Amino acid sequence: MVPMIFLSGTLIGLLIGAVASMRYFRQEMVANVSPQLRLIQLHLEQLEAELDLALATRAADRHRPLGELYQPPAA
Repeated sequence: MVPMIFLSGTLIGLLIGAVASMRYFRQEMVANVSPQLRLIQLHLEQLEAELDLALATRAADRHRPLGELYQPPAA
């Protein structure tokens, strides 16, 4: 009977320890990946802005009359 009590106590302790370590591990993984995800999101937003600019420029060129030449704005 006494070994059974020690065995069940050990199993409960292992279970609680595993749950605690998994929580800690999950928090550390999120903290480690979060800055990289933010950087990737910034790169994607920059690419999207560049693509929008290219498409808008192309659409403006297509709607310009044929005799009119492109003149860049004066800086």
